[in-house]
Order: sequence, then C-alpha cells, then structure tokens
Amino acid sequence: MAFIPSRSRVRRILLGVGALIALGAQGSTARNFAYYQDASSVSSGWVVVDSRSAQQCEAATMASARCLPAADFFGPHRRLASIAEIAWLLGTAGLDGNESVLVVGDDVTDRDFVAGMLFIMGQRQVRILADHVSRLVLSNKLPKYAGVARSQVRETVYSASSRIRNVVFGLELFRMYSQGAEPRLLDGRSEKAFWGLDSNGRRRGGHLPGADHLPAVELRAEVSRGDAIGPAPARGPFVVYGDTAHDGVAFFTLVSAGLGLDTKVYLSGWSEWATKPWPADAVSYPRQFAATAQSHTATSNHSQSWILPSLLAGCLVAGVAASVGFFIGRKRPA
Repeated sequence: MAFIPSRSRVRRILLGVGALIALGAQGSTARNFAYYQDASSVSSGWVVVDSRSAQQCEAATMASARCLPAADFFGPHRRLASIAEIAWLLGTAGLDGNESVLVVGDDVTDRDFVAGMLFIMGQRQVRILADHVSRLVLSNKLPKYAGVARSQVRETVYSASSRIRNVVFGLELFRMYSQGAEPRLLDGRSEKAFWGLDSNGRRRGGHLPGADHLPAVELRAEVSRGDAIGPAPARGPFVVYGDTAHDGVAFFTLVSAGLGLDTKVYLSGWSEWATKPWPADAVSYPRQFAATAQSHTATSNHSQSWILPSLLAGCLVAGVAASVGFFIGRKRPA
C-alpha cells in the first residue's frame, strides 16, 4: 500500500510553502508512482528493477530482478544521458514501458533516481521498495536469486511516451522569472547549500529566487516513518531541484511518490544555474572564484582605461596625416 510521511511535521513543512493537504484523496500521479513498505504486498506480475551496482545485483537480489544501476544513466563527467539514449538503455534491460515496475536498492538516492527516471520516461507504473533489498535478502525475509544483467544490445524497443511535462529546463525557468511568473520552487539540498554557506565546488552558492527549503534528508526520514495513509495532493505544480540531476530526480521521486504532489523537476539543478548569469538568492562566491572574478574585473577595467586615450591618439595621428597629404597635394605641379 502506498504511504506518505506522518501528518505532523511534513504538514507543517508543506504549509510553510503554502500547500494545502487533503489526506486520503487519490491523485492520478500517486496511482502510478508510490512507495511500498513491504515487498510481500507486491503482486507476482510486477517486474523488479535493482538499482545497485551490477556486481551486487548479480550476486543476490529478488526473484527475476533486472540489474539497472543508477550509474548507467550517466556518461562522461556525470552527464545525464539524453532521452533517446535512456530509452535504448531501458531496452537493454528488457523494458518496453508497459510493465509495472518495482524499484529496489540500498542507496536511497540511487534507488529513487532510477525510479524517477523510469517514471519520467513513461513507465506505466512505478513503485519503490522503501526497505534495503540487501538487508531483506541477507535476513532471509526474501529468497535469494541472482539478478539478470543488462544485455550489451537492445533486447526490446522502449515504446512508452515520456512524461516530459514533469521536466523543466533552466532556460524555461529563466523565462518565467523574466515574465514575472515566478514558479513554486522546492530546494531539496542541505541547509548550508541553500543559504550559500557551502557552494559544493560551484562558481557561486545560494538558491533559485523565491525557492522554499525542503531538505530531502529530513523529508526522507519522515517518509521512512510514514503512516499507511492515502496520497495527499496539494496545490501545484511544484518545481523541485537538487544540486545535480542525480539528487534532483531522487528528490522529485520523494516529493511525487512520497507526498503525491503535482511535481516537475529541474533536471540540471543548481549545478547549471550557478554557472549562468541568472538571478539567485543568498548568493555567495567561493574564495577561488571570487579572486578570479575580481582579477578579470580589474583587467577589464585596466583595458577600458586605455580605450579613450588610444582613440584620441588615433584621431590626432589621422588628422595630421590628412593635413600633410592635403598640402602636399596642393603643391604638386600640374
């Protein structure tokens, strides 16, 4: 059965961002996207996807589980693969998008990231097992099986239509700000990152203008202690983001599947926004980047200080040359 956090603390958090919770109502998103506390409640028709490393998955997992590590969604420099590349990836795991999928794992961010990507890609139904699959297998609460490794070639064509409405891009958000249509933003990063006290190696710290802070760590603790009550839709849509696509999509899963909220995710997150000349709140600059910026500014000012004298000197030389040419031309014999 799907569940969301206990009614006390999370209700206070969501009321802080203006959300009105109606407990017990079933949202269309929640029917397709939710957490499960107990694997025994999952019917036999569901396809299990293991988000752990291929080595862990192939060693011991749930029955007929397909190995789909979170790392496989990224290319060099942790670049998230394109929609077409991810569709090909899912095809190598034998998925076509029409299955009901249960995502399992140990690392909660990896697990929720894979679940979120499957949902965004259009998977018909996605459930997330809240418990750690390794613990369940080692404790003999579930039979131990070897996972099915991904194929090197596509086994089936992934044909589901992606839920692109659940994705927002940076330029789209910037245009919203430019037009005065400020989105309802939830920032799932740490408190230090939100207030610009920890830039995490970015060129600047802070958060998107007007964003509310809903730390993923705190919310996840509430979800793990949640009561088995129906999903709770609220006014939306919300736009959620993290530092990167990895933690941002995981936060999207937590808010969408855990709370049943109408949610979009800014995939690139703060890692992209921090590099753009776009507005931000609680802005800070790490020392190394601040020194570089100051140096560039000083160099630019120094260069600009020579522009006017250079122009005047050039005009003077051109004027003298023109005058000399004029008089020489007049003295030239016919």
